[in-house]
This record gives sequence, C-alpha cells and structure tokens, in this order.
Amino acid sequence: MTDDIAIAEDHGLSEVERRFVLAYVGEARGVATHAARIAGFAASLQDSWSLLQRPRVRAAIDAIYRGREMDAIALAHEIHDTLLSIMRSGEKDADRIRAATTLARLRGISGAPEQSEDVATDDPRELIAAHERAIEDLRRLVDVIDVGADDG
Repeated sequence: MTDDIAIAEDHGLSEVERRFVLAYVGEARGVATHAARIAGFAASLQDSWSLLQRPRVRAAIDAIYRGREMDAIALAHEIHDTLLSIMRSGEKDADRIRAATTLARLRGISGAPEQSEDVATDDPRELIAAHERAIEDLRRLVDVIDVGADDG
C-alpha cells in the first residue's frame, strides 16, 4: 500500500484524485462509483467516469497495477527458484519430492502425484520399497522439471 501511495503522489494528483486512485485500486476493487464515494464525491456515475478519464488519474492507476504485476512476477520467480533449490539439494528426500511435485503441478506437468506416499508399516521391506518408489518419482520429476527450467 505504501508503494501505491508513493506512485499516486508521483503523478501530481489533487488530494481528491489521490484518494480516488487509492480507493479504486484498494477497497473499491476497481468499482469507480464506490471509489468516488470513498474519495468524498457524491458518487454519481458521471463523477466516477469523469475521474477515470483524467489522464493523470488513469496513468496513476495503470502505474500501480503495473507495479503490482511486477511484484507478483518477482514473487513467482522467487517461489520457483526456492522450490528448484529444495528439489535439487534438499536435506530430506520427502522435502525434495514435495518440492518436485509442487513444481510439476505448478508447471502443469501431467502425472505429478498429489503428495508423496505415506507408509504406515514397520516392515523394513515395505519401507525400503516405498522409499525406492519415492526416489524414482523424484528422479523422473527432476528430469522433466530440469528440461523446463532450461527453457524458462
């Protein structure tokens, strides 16, 4: 929100325009008549439409949305890089499998398991078999994800 305020102030808006812009991208969620009401107008359709037509108001709204989009893209890249790092060098196999599975689902890779297998047994053979299946799933997902990571 403080970035929104700074952007609004950078566009040379009047106080009422600034309040309208911040309400429009905030509490009013893009509903101009509601934003006009919050900003102190009688909130007629004409008032809200005319405010949206002002070049400085439109530029401030667009700049705020562009800034939010860039923040969302940066966060998505950070999440992706974190999951790749865990997948490639996590301490526990279960963490690596979870990271690989999450990446696969995020990338829309079909065949990604919903979650790693839970084994409720004390039989060492079953535990070893489940562990080997999990490692094989991880290897398969790592291969598919690494190919995609090279592309994007």
